[in-house]
Amino acid sequence: QGKYRWKQVARRLLPEEIIDRKNQGFPIPIERWLRKEARPMMQDLLSTDTLNRRGLFHVSFVERLIREHVSGYADHSTKLWGLMSVEMWTRKFIDREGRNAALSFDSAATAPNSAVCMP
Repeated sequence: QGKYRWKQVARRLLPEEIIDRKNQGFPIPIERWLRKEARPMMQDLLSTDTLNRRGLFHVSFVERLIREHVSGYADHSTKLWGLMSVEMWTRKFIDREGRNAALSFDSAATAPNSAVCMP
């Protein structure tokens, strides 16, 4: 009922097509982040050393995705974010880096990489 009341008030201020339109998602600028602010984090999580140690993904393929994305040649943000998520999950739950090991944009580039090789 609270949402109904807000809509009634908003009808006095906004066009009806805005009030009655379908809900829209909130897009995040991951494509840009991975080229700029989150680039150090991506480079740490998907470094050649880390990829080789893990042995989960083809190093040359991931390096190509990064190179093409950073240069603006292609948008590989969805794939890169997925790969980064796997590495973050692995560090937290397999390597047991703990709750305080969360990566930030600033600390990711200098964070020690204690990843172990997956069998």
